[in-house]
Amino acid sequence: MKSVLTTVNSLMRAHKFKQALEMILRVKPGDMPHPDLILRKATCLKLLSLDESGFPADGRVLLEFERLLRRAVAIDPLYVDTLVELAWCYYTFHDNARRARPLFEKALKIWGVQITDAIDGLGKCLAETESKAAGLRFLSNINKKIIDKKQLAKSRSVILLYVRDRVRTAKNEADRRSFRRWLLSRRPENSPTT
Repeated sequence: MKSVLTTVNSLMRAHKFKQALEMILRVKPGDMPHPDLILRKATCLKLLSLDESGFPADGRVLLEFERLLRRAVAIDPLYVDTLVELAWCYYTFHDNARRARPLFEKALKIWGVQITDAIDGLGKCLAETESKAAGLRFLSNINKKIIDKKQLAKSRSVILLYVRDRVRTAKNEADRRSFRRWLLSRRPENSPTT
């Protein structure tokens, strides 16, 4: 199983999704309990069916994609990769933030424990193998290494654009004033008002 997964990962890194999917399909269904292999199958199916807009051209592929992800989560409900992918499926393809949110929250909770253990262990290893200063430096700068600030800034911009759009299209004046007050309360004090 491990050699199949290694080969599939290599094919996917080379953007050979059809060959990767063919290899996965040769695995007997009873031999595919690992959620990572199921996730790879779902990903290949999705990527091979995308249209120009980035959505699966065939709705049946989307249903199969979701079914595979739910199967992988059922096998290992603590496997963060499948939780995140299923959450994005609900959020992006189904436009259902309410279904996606608990999965993102669960993934963050699991990941938080795992990343804390990894940070703690690496900080201690650096302190022991290099110097105490190296361990402390690593622990002091860890946020800069983990968080992708550009990605979060893009997300913040999208959310603010959504809110501004809601202000412009609010049906009644009370909603418009409420949104505008909320938006203005989020603006930094030093930015110019328009």
